[in-house]
Amino acid sequence: MKAISLVLLTAGRSEYLEECLASLARQTQKAARLVLVNDGPPLSRAVVELAQAVCPEVVHAQTAQPRSGQWPALRVGLQKLQNDHPFAVVHDDDRLKEHYIETLSKFAAVQNAPWICCHNLEVFTSGVESTHRILPNDSQPFVVNSREEACLRYSHSFMPFPGTCFGVPPSAVADRLQEKYQEMADVVLLCECAQIAKVFYEPDPIYEYRRHPQQVSGRMDHSMEDHLQAYLLEKTCGTSREGRVGRNLEKRRAERYFSWAWENRRFSEYPFCRQFSWRFALRPLRNRKRLAMTILSQEIRSRIRSWLSSGKPNLR
Repeated sequence: MKAISLVLLTAGRSEYLEECLASLARQTQKAARLVLVNDGPPLSRAVVELAQAVCPEVVHAQTAQPRSGQWPALRVGLQKLQNDHPFAVVHDDDRLKEHYIETLSKFAAVQNAPWICCHNLEVFTSGVESTHRILPNDSQPFVVNSREEACLRYSHSFMPFPGTCFGVPPSAVADRLQEKYQEMADVVLLCECAQIAKVFYEPDPIYEYRRHPQQVSGRMDHSMEDHLQAYLLEKTCGTSREGRVGRNLEKRRAERYFSWAWENRRFSEYPFCRQFSWRFALRPLRNRKRLAMTILSQEIRSRIRSWLSSGKPNLR
């Protein structure tokens, strides 16, 4: 079997990190190397000793500025890996199932070309017994063979990250990491890496993904979503996937627009790119006819009052 190295990113959250390291200690196969990148306050001695116990070789690294974010931290980890691969990316607030490393090692052993592997994630919340798969409907493996195919996938769904394993040199991943996409940077990273490696999806979860209020995915906003959609459109422009990606994103924008409209009870002053054909509006308007008419009548009355008070119509 092939040796697997790990890049473990931590924001200095000792309680979560101890739990993650404990899951590493239970692995049926040890990691070849553990690169522990701290993007938070100094780690306690107990945590450092626990990290030393779970892997024969541990490299400790610190970001230049604490709280700089997961992507600068990942870049530090990639540099510390040097040329070690395959390697997987792990977050401190998550846990690994006991066969995580063994499963990836077996997968790596039968590959003869550059590869990346994403497994379905099992989602859990502290103190809650029930769990669920983050992609419950994707029960069959699939392979993404190009950047255009990856963009198509992300135009209507996603590929799980973190827990992803890279069968390519760390430097190749670092070259394709674009921190400017912030919480969406994993999407762009996998799309760009699909130019040099096949991306495999496996439906059986080997990684446990924690939901909690402080996680960075909770900070995704409309501007990030617009930025990502512009990327997906740009990278598929002029390709055979352009039409399908465009339609998928139109549907996605319509769903986002009406979700926002129902929650905020207005159709105007939306904080994002609304561009979609009104054929995508027929179903949500039909399903919420009463609410739609209420909002519309409120906005008409508001514009009339504005017109009357200003002496001229507000045409915006």
